[in-house]
Amino acid sequence: MVKPTPQELQQIINQAQQHHSAGRLQEAEAGYRQVLAQDENNPVALNLLGTIAHQTGNHAAAEELIALAVQRAPKFHEAAYNRGVV
Repeated sequence: MVKPTPQELQQIINQAQQHHSAGRLQEAEAGYRQVLAQDENNPVALNLLGTIAHQTGNHAAAEELIALAVQRAPKFHEAAYNRGVV
């Protein structure tokens, strides 16, 4: 199996964000998890998966995922903001 390029991972994130924006949370979650299966440290996917956890009431998972995003990318201000929200 060939590992996806960073551009291909970004395309998966973009598609997942479209699902997320449209309220299709299961499809969005699947996309974010697909990215994390290839790049477990991807701060964007961690943050967005954390926002889904928050939206669905799983606040402990949200805190954990978003904290990991902040840890992986300390200057990722969106994740830091989301951590504060959670």
